[in-house]
Amino acid sequence: MNRCDTILLGASYAALGYAAAHPDVLILEAGEFLGSDYHACLRPCQSPALPHSPQALALHSFFKEKQILTDDRLDVLRAAAAVCRYAQEQPWFGRVRLEARVISVERKNGLFEVEYYTNTGIHRAAAKHVLDTTARRVSLSGAAVKEKQLHVVCSDVPADFEAALTKENDTLRFTPGYRTGEWTVTFPFAPEATLSQARETVENTWRAVFPGGEALIDVVGFEFDPVVQPTAGDVPWLCPHTFGDPLTAFDAGAQFDFAEEADA
Repeated sequence: MNRCDTILLGASYAALGYAAAHPDVLILEAGEFLGSDYHACLRPCQSPALPHSPQALALHSFFKEKQILTDDRLDVLRAAAAVCRYAQEQPWFGRVRLEARVISVERKNGLFEVEYYTNTGIHRAAAKHVLDTTARRVSLSGAAVKEKQLHVVCSDVPADFEAALTKENDTLRFTPGYRTGEWTVTFPFAPEATLSQARETVENTWRAVFPGGEALIDVVGFEFDPVVQPTAGDVPWLCPHTFGDPLTAFDAGAQFDFAEEADA
């Protein structure tokens, strides 16, 4: 059985920040991405503030060096590759497990035991702490999803594209992107919606509003960005939707303290 100080559920930016400050970790990510809270679902981000922790300041400098953070704007799409390069240089990189899906989290004999499976079979790990950083809060069985969001990135759109889309669907939300003329359009869906249904809705909406191809979609989120109802649980949860940008999430993870969480 794998043993470490902390098991991190999800390879989110908050998880990567915690690992940077506390490298005795095991990171379990159900998907194929680091920074999955932004890159897998294409979640839009706000302009990041200068972080506080030394670990987040180092990542801030790394992003600046790679020219994906300029004028306080972060290019989230290009950050997907950059954060992988950053992680490869860290001592905890060998303790990241991608495509690792959690089966159960149980407390036994003063430790947390986590059972998970990968393409090599079922595995178990034990740790003093578990920190859940997933959007779906996988440590809490049956966590209630309030809404599923599907984010769509587009660019070179006409000046009235926001008004035209809103006329067709007034629940849409719009966030300006990193480059001039780039936008993220967020389509909200009910918890029971499937990804195929959501993609079909996006396509039908776009065809109805722009029948002549006046605006084109660059990319659609690879998966939903779920919004989960906050509830009490045995495992602390750093909800990705708490943070407006990846660097703020990373900073929060680096500064997370289990003792302070227990006292709260």
